[in-house]
Parts: sequence; C-alpha cells; structure tokens
Amino acid sequence: MKKNNFKVLLMLFFMVSNSLIPLYATPEIDNAEATSLNSIEVKKHPNADFLSIVFSLKGRNPAHIPLLSKKETSFKILFSQLQIKLDKQFYIDNLANISLSQTGKLSELQISLSPKVSIYDAIQQKVTNEGYELILNVIKSKAGLGTFEQPIIDSNMTEDEAMDNVESLNVPHYILRRQKLISVKYYSFDNKIHQGQLIMDERLTNDVIDIFKLALQEKFLIHSVIPITTFNWDDDKSMAENNTSGFNYRKVEGKKTLSKHSYGQALDINPLYNPYIRNNKISPPKAVYDKNQVGTLTATSKLVKAFIKKGWTWGGNWKTMKDYQHFQKRLK
Repeated sequence: MKKNNFKVLLMLFFMVSNSLIPLYATPEIDNAEATSLNSIEVKKHPNADFLSIVFSLKGRNPAHIPLLSKKETSFKILFSQLQIKLDKQFYIDNLANISLSQTGKLSELQISLSPKVSIYDAIQQKVTNEGYELILNVIKSKAGLGTFEQPIIDSNMTEDEAMDNVESLNVPHYILRRQKLISVKYYSFDNKIHQGQLIMDERLTNDVIDIFKLALQEKFLIHSVIPITTFNWDDDKSMAENNTSGFNYRKVEGKKTLSKHSYGQALDINPLYNPYIRNNKISPPKAVYDKNQVGTLTATSKLVKAFIKKGWTWGGNWKTMKDYQHFQKRLK
C-alpha cells in the first residue's frame, strides 16, 4: 500500500513539473531567417536635451523587446538570430555601451546607458524601406542634477577611452604606464556641480584631488575637465573650448623640447580666461586676461597659493612670459 502511494505521489510530481516547464524554458526558435543589425546612430532633436539612439535592422522582428521604466540604466533586446556588421562591443557617442552575446539559441543585444542620459520613453518600432528601426529616446541627464551627490557629467570615460588613439603620439612606454585617469568635481559656469576627468602622472593624484576639493569649497568656477583625447589630442582645440586638461604628449609652444604635459606633470585651467602671453602673442587667440572675470587665476587666488604650497610652479609668476592657466610640478 505504501509503495502504491509513493508511485501516485511521484506521478503527480512529474505531471506538475511538466506543466511548469513552459514558464521557464527557452522558447523554441525558428532560425530559418536571421536579423542583421546594419547601423547604430544618434539623432538629435530640435530640443537639444533630447536624443534618439536608432538601431537600423533588416529581417525578422526581435524575439523580445523589454518594457522600460525611466529608472533603468541597462537592458537587453533578444533576437532569435542576429548578424551584426559592427564590432561586438563599442561605445556610441559616450551615451551607451553596446555589446552582443549569445545565450542558447538567443542573441542578446545588451545596452548600458551612461550617466549622461536617461530613458525618456519605451523603445519604438518604425518600418523603413530597408527593414525597420528600433528607436530609444533618451534625455540628457542635466535637468534636476548639479548637486554633489548627482553632479552633471562632463566626462565619464574608461581609461581605454581616455587614452584612445594615444599610440599615434608615439609616447614612450615608461611615461604611459605612469598616467592615471582622475575623476574630479567642480562648480561650472551654470553654478552647478559637474564631474569631469583628467589624466595625470599617478604620483600627483593626491595633489590634484586636494586642489579640486579646494576649488569646490571656494566655488571657483571651472568650465569643463575632459581628457584631451576628446579633441583628438589637439591642445588648440581643447583651449578654444576653455577646457581644463592635464596629460598631452606635445612640445612646448614655439620650442622643440617636450612640455611637462607630456609627462602628465602639468595642468591647464580655464585657458580662455588664463591665457599664455608672450610679447604680442596670446594663446588661445580669443582669450582675455581680466582679473575681475570669474574663473581667472591671480597671485592672490587661493588655488594658486595652494599649488605653490604643494611645490608646483605657476606660469603666472614667470618673467619672460606669462602662462596664467599653467601649473607644473617637477618629479624625478
């Protein structure tokens, strides 16, 4: 009798188990037709705060499109079979990290949004002559931010991104291995707190962090702090944007010797307000040195005094020229 009861219970268990399997099992996929991902691009809207990330595809529709909430920062779109003509992992316009992976019979297109943007609404589908588009509308994450806990993001790169194309500069390896990506916070000219990044010799990390903490405390305004790779390692372009920067493998203005920036041992702050001046030459060309302009460095500035106390040299104290934006520290 007990054996018969056990058999009945065992049969009931298998019946219940089998009825639950479809809820969890991977759906059966017909792989006869694959989907191809031809391009991913960013389209701007008349309202500059809104952007669309557009996935152009050809073939069958995705197996699953997630329902998104505005709080989500990463999600997956599932395909029965996906052919991709792009690199398997890449970053698009510093807005989203895109990667492709395979799970069983499903292809997963994984999207992780950067802190620069947040989801505005759900993924839309649009039929085109070539196939169809998946459109993700995002909004720049500036509105309502600008606090210490939630700064406006000017730069949020990985070390690889911050050093993109650095090989074109032929930097010696012993210099490269000493460089470190440092994240800092500062008040910008919208009087909100921003987060930026710069590359410096790792031995100067504590000095740089202390100086930016002082700048934040004093509400000294800094326009932006973005690694100079964004400007294709072009110092003139970085200065024209009033960008604060550190490492850049280049020569001293008008000379054949390497700048201290080449070693990550120099820092330029707000170049448009703190120009390089020699004889009648001003760099950047549109810069103006006005001691009454906020963001300008003078001999009485607390930042200047703090740099000097830590053993840095300020270009504003040089005799034959003035380089008000420039601070450097000699290291062995």
